[in-house]
Amino acid sequence: MPEIGYLTPNEIVERTRAITGLRATLENANHSIYKSERNIDRKSVMDKIRENEKVLNERTAPKVTGLEKDRLVKRAEYLEGKIKQGMPTKDEFMGKRRTNDNGHKYQEADEDIVRKQMKWQTNTEGLVREWQRIMRTINPSDPSSSNVERLRPNKRRV
Repeated sequence: MPEIGYLTPNEIVERTRAITGLRATLENANHSIYKSERNIDRKSVMDKIRENEKVLNERTAPKVTGLEKDRLVKRAEYLEGKIKQGMPTKDEFMGKRRTNDNGHKYQEADEDIVRKQMKWQTNTEGLVREWQRIMRTINPSDPSSSNVERLRPNKRRV
């Protein structure tokens, strides 16, 4: 069974808004003077509410403090070192600067870099998922905390 990660802050907001909207639908149906608005599938709406609540309960990162947080920070730092190994740099992705017939400049990625990126992704997939889960636990309110691009080096390695 595939491992399911924690929700991002935006996903939590979306699920919460969905629950609020579904509850409003039920409330409006109860008080509507129009028969068409009262004629909703209440079971289906309640099922959607329960499903969203279940996902929120199961996939919201737990709150951590003290020693547990320190342990997670150390693990994240270790994973960052492993993840960065073999990761193509931003400069490598910029590729060669070219100019088209109209005089517009554009970047052309090197096929070797694309292959290197694909190999790196395959080799670090599990590490990246673990790092993302830890970062969402440590910084649940920061949507960019689990973005692996933050780890990508800027300069070519010599």
